[in-house]
Amino acid sequence: MFFSRSIMYLCLLALFVSTKASAEFDLPGQAIIVYPSGLKKPVDFGFSYKMTDEGTRFSAGNSSVAVSQVPEQYTLALYLHQDQYIWVSEFSKGYFSTFVYKIGDHVIELRKAPNRNIKGKYELIIDGKISLFDTNTIQLDFAFDENGIKRIIPRGAIKNIGQMK
Repeated sequence: MFFSRSIMYLCLLALFVSTKASAEFDLPGQAIIVYPSGLKKPVDFGFSYKMTDEGTRFSAGNSSVAVSQVPEQYTLALYLHQDQYIWVSEFSKGYFSTFVYKIGDHVIELRKAPNRNIKGKYELIIDGKISLFDTNTIQLDFAFDENGIKRIIPRGAIKNIGQMK
């Protein structure tokens, strides 16, 4: 009786450990950035959390680091330059005008709103919700769980209180 109960507990423990260890995700992402000249450039930038021969690795774009668990978050910074251009270091070495970034089930768009009296004349749309620049930098915090992106939080932005959605 004791022996069979011990085996049962060991099997449950092994199942729990193997379930937690098998948490992996691969979220391909692509941004289409538009330069002031009108030139459009695709940029691949996804996230993954995978087991490899060297251990567990988290990747953001082309960068990869060994980790012991799913990272809490990754931050992507959007820099407003002279109230008319944007720079995201992960997307480009130079300034650009707008972008649409699709990652997993999420869509992030930065678009010009020339007829609005707002900072930089930019609107940031994350999954249909509009935010505006409050400072010259918006940080997009991608919060993760074992399945991938749990939520995207814009910091340094204010919600567009006039939106109808």
